[in-house]
Amino acid sequence: MQSRHLKFHALAIAAICLVIVVLYLLIGPKPQPPVTETIGHRFITIDNATWGRNCDPFVEQALQEWRIPAQGEASPRPRKAEHNNVRDVIAAACNGKLTCNLPATSETLKVDPLPTCFKRLTVGYRCYDFDRLWTAEVGQGDWLELNCREETAPTQMP
Repeated sequence: MQSRHLKFHALAIAAICLVIVVLYLLIGPKPQPPVTETIGHRFITIDNATWGRNCDPFVEQALQEWRIPAQGEASPRPRKAEHNNVRDVIAAACNGKLTCNLPATSETLKVDPLPTCFKRLTVGYRCYDFDRLWTAEVGQGDWLELNCREETAPTQMP
């Protein structure tokens, strides 16, 4: 008679264990998603980018000295650098990435306000949608390096 009770108890315990496992799988904690490069929505978002604004005083001077070219003579008229004149180019290359490196050249940026002037590139960007605006500035020929990796994210004041 006891052997029957032992079998019943063993089956009951096995059934209870099975119910617990099934309930745990259905309502227990879900597995964490794999870590990706943009976890927490951390990625570069370009806010503004201007190339050659530091040349504006030289452009102003060149415009004052500029003469109307003779018939058939091709002489491009210098123009002041517009604010955000390279925003679209920088955004296309960097938005959505954790890091971005670009050479600061007129060829890369597709704008050259005054060819004879040494230009500077100024970029404002964020690492999170709600992050403060970070600023990076480099001279002509240098590499723009934007970085939103957690361990090396910007820490200096813009």
